[in-house]
Amino acid sequence: MKRRFKEEVINLNSVNSDLIEESVQIEAKSALEVTENLIDDKFLTIQKNEIKIKYNINFSLIYSFPFLDNSDYNAAIEDINYGIDFLTEDLKEVSEHYKIIKGYFKESNDELKEEKLIEDKKLIEDKKLIKDNKLIDDKLKELYDHLLLTLSLQRNLLASFGELRDIYFGKISITAAAVTMNKDSDELAELSERIMNIVKGHNYSLNKAYENIYYHSSESIMRLVNKIVKATKQLSDNNLDIHHVSYYVPSDYVITLDVKEWTSLYNKIKFVFKKLNYNQDILYNEIKEDFLSFEANYMIILLYEEKMRLEKKEL
Repeated sequence: MKRRFKEEVINLNSVNSDLIEESVQIEAKSALEVTENLIDDKFLTIQKNEIKIKYNINFSLIYSFPFLDNSDYNAAIEDINYGIDFLTEDLKEVSEHYKIIKGYFKESNDELKEEKLIEDKKLIEDKKLIKDNKLIDDKLKELYDHLLLTLSLQRNLLASFGELRDIYFGKISITAAAVTMNKDSDELAELSERIMNIVKGHNYSLNKAYENIYYHSSESIMRLVNKIVKATKQLSDNNLDIHHVSYYVPSDYVITLDVKEWTSLYNKIKFVFKKLNYNQDILYNEIKEDFLSFEANYMIILLYEEKMRLEKKEL
């Protein structure tokens, strides 16, 4: 019988809460009110929202596993996936639209500047200037409306992710939440991809992935520990404990670890790994792949434990 332990549950709505975009100000504007700077500002906001959406997608992929047997959760995910697909197509269109209008705006400005520099065209007809500027204003207004639509789609999608966090991910334990708590969007994407590949390699079964990791990780764990011990001996660190295998694992030969031992090992390795990062880039890079694989395995252990805990709670 594997030991389980009771732990505090964290409300993930408070974790990375800044990732949920505040309500987008949808303001109707006339053609004359829309400026190139306003267009650039809206497009920049869209780009920033895309980073937040990417983060939320990978966050949801990781923490979905304990809830995949919940029909309401799956229905919510289906709606979100539809929104993601629709938004993806819209982003392609609005990005191309933005590129075209920016090019047109630059070309029109350059033409007007050239005309003004030619002496015999100094008195260029007011009507032509007005006509050109009017055309630019109309095109900017059309793009502005498109940008507002995209921002609205992003806002709705981020709100849907917020609901997932409120209803489901707020039940995740603090131990499982801590693994992703300080990761940026790219780091989270890498962890998500590693977890998905492991589960995919076990016929998309979290249970099978867990069993394989639980019973067959001793070799990879000891390889990582020995590499770290060897690396730490090259550091000028007063903490002599980190230079010995016994600091990380109970013995020189590990068969299996329970969840508490996995967590303890992860925290110790992460602590020492940061020291390597700050002091020895070469050593850090040599061990990085092993550490990231270990982290993905550890996360699968935690996700399985979360699934079991929540299922037991519902009984």
